[in-house]
Amino acid sequence: MNPSHEIDRLVLKLHHPHHYVRFNAANALAEFGEDALQPLLEVLVSSLSEGARSAAAFSLGLIQSELAVTALIDALELGAADPPTPVAEYACLSLEKIGTARALRAAQRWRSTQRSDQG
Repeated sequence: MNPSHEIDRLVLKLHHPHHYVRFNAANALAEFGEDALQPLLEVLVSSLSEGARSAAAFSLGLIQSELAVTALIDALELGAADPPTPVAEYACLSLEKIGTARALRAAQRWRSTQRSDQG
């Protein structure tokens, strides 16, 4: 099967109503590495489904590409509600997995604001 067709098929599953299906698709997309990066970024930025955006953020963390850092930081800022959205939680975890200085600073800053909001 053509890898781009398989990626497209899996991206559609990120919008499935069941969490289990979404995260299985996210794991499978991560196996494509940077080939899946652009479609995952599009879901993270554009999807109306919080579940799909959460799964995309999770998958981007598994891929661990620096190219995803800006979009993940944006997702953190957009999801900085009280309580934080699942998208922001997964974006933070993914930034920690990517592990660049910029990614770690953003994750630490977000975590510290979450702690101060709870106290």
